[in-house]
Amino acid sequence: KKIKFKKNYYNNNLKDNSIAYKKWGSFFIDLYENNLFITDYLGNFYLSKNIDNLTTDDVSLQTININSNLKNNLRVFDTLISGGNIYITYTYKENECKKIYLSYAKINFSQLKFINLFESAKCNPQASPGRIQLYKTKEKEGLLLSISSGGYNKPSKASQDKNLIDGKIILISLADKNFSIFSLGHRVIQGLFVD
Repeated sequence: KKIKFKKNYYNNNLKDNSIAYKKWGSFFIDLYENNLFITDYLGNFYLSKNIDNLTTDDVSLQTININSNLKNNLRVFDTLISGGNIYITYTYKENECKKIYLSYAKINFSQLKFINLFESAKCNPQASPGRIQLYKTKEKEGLLLSISSGGYNKPSKASQDKNLIDGKIILISLADKNFSIFSLGHRVIQGLFVD
C-alpha cells in the first residue's frame, strides 16, 4: 500500500546527515485494536481505521491525521503502543542543546496529548534515542530505551561511563519515572527485542 504523508515529509531537508537517514527518513507502524497507527520521523501521526479493509484493491492506504502537542524538532526514533498509550522517542534541540525525550499519550483518534516520561539531563550533539520496549519484572514495570554513543566515525568512551546515559540501555520506571542502567557498552543500537 502507498502511504500518503504530509508534504513536509518529502521536503528532504533532514538535519540528521547520518549514514542511516538519507533521503526522506523513517516511519513507524503500530497496531491498536483493529487500527493502524503510522508515525513519520517528523512526528506527524496518521490513523487507518479498521485494518480489515486493507485487503481491498485500493493502491493507497486511506489515513486521517491525528493532531498532537509533540514538540519534536529534530526526529522521531521509535514508537510503541501498549496499554492504551502510545510511547515515542525523539530528539529536541533548543539553544544549541540537543536532548533526548521519551513521552507518552493516551490513545485518542483526534488529539494526542503527550506527557514527558524521560528527558536527558545533559546536552549531547551525538547521542540519540533508539528503540523502546516494555519490560516487566516481579518488582516493577518499565520501558527499556536504547541510547547511542559517538557519531559517524567518531567513537567515544562514554558508553563505559556509568555517569552518562550514552551507549546504554536504560530502564525507565512507569511508576515513578526514575531510571537505571540496564546494560552498557553499546555504540549504535539498531533494534531491541524483549522476550
